[in-house]
Amino acid sequence: MSSRKYSRRRIAYLIHIFFGLKLTILPTVVLGTGAIAVFVEELDLGGEFYQSSWSLMPNGKETRDAL
Repeated sequence: MSSRKYSRRRIAYLIHIFFGLKLTILPTVVLGTGAIAVFVEELDLGGEFYQSSWSLMPNGKETRDAL
């Protein structure tokens, strides 16, 4: 088994890839879950999660509790 010697440039590149991937996944998860949280009432999930939908409240004055 031979030991590889990496140059400083190669090590810096590997560190850059590692942290770049981690810092890309985190905002993707945060933005994705935030978008779902904002639009969850607009989505028709087909279950009993929300029994009302935007079509039942066309003027937006009613609330879920009133239905």
